[in-house]
Amino acid sequence: MHDIKTMSDDANAFEASDDRQLILMAAQQDIDCTTTRVGDADVHVYPANLDTDDASDRYVVEVFGVSLLIRRRRQDGGSVDTYVHVDGKSAERDTWLRVEVMNGGESWHPIGNPAAPDPHEEFIAELQRVLAEDFPGRTAVKVVFGTDEWDNGYFYDENGGVTFADGGTERDVDFGDTVRDVLNGGYMHGSLGRWYEVTVDLVAGIVDCTC
Repeated sequence: MHDIKTMSDDANAFEASDDRQLILMAAQQDIDCTTTRVGDADVHVYPANLDTDDASDRYVVEVFGVSLLIRRRRQDGGSVDTYVHVDGKSAERDTWLRVEVMNGGESWHPIGNPAAPDPHEEFIAELQRVLAEDFPGRTAVKVVFGTDEWDNGYFYDENGGVTFADGGTERDVDFGDTVRDVLNGGYMHGSLGRWYEVTVDLVAGIVDCTC
């Protein structure tokens, strides 16, 4: 049996976990830890704690702002499983940790710093500038961008569908090359497909990528 645990939306969830606390305690108490540098990664080996359910040493890999803990864990019935704990921290505001287990699809977990500058601010401002020029006097509340197929795959298109506060809509509004470059730079999370969309809530200032 293989378990994987990832950081929840609560930024303190990982800090409060038993595994994280035990690692911190080991460091504070100067418990022996072997560290090996491999490329950009640090690999730490903490000895098993006999007062816990450890069935092996704890192996912690730290690289690219991600910490991966792997250990064998003893269950009440005597069986042993493999436990994986993933954590991540980023200095940027809108950063995601994407985890896939056994080809079961990716799960996304926010690891950004809420105090960092809003990366959507300039992007939304450019949308508002185009809308003010093309539709003076009208208030837009939402813009949705889809994808377009090219020879080398799907990419976000600079033409978006706009919804206005009065309930009216406009299709295929051209937002220009600047918006297209931002969409295919900052909002491409892996390969895109036909049904991928970027939805921009102009009122709340939220950018949501869905498929």
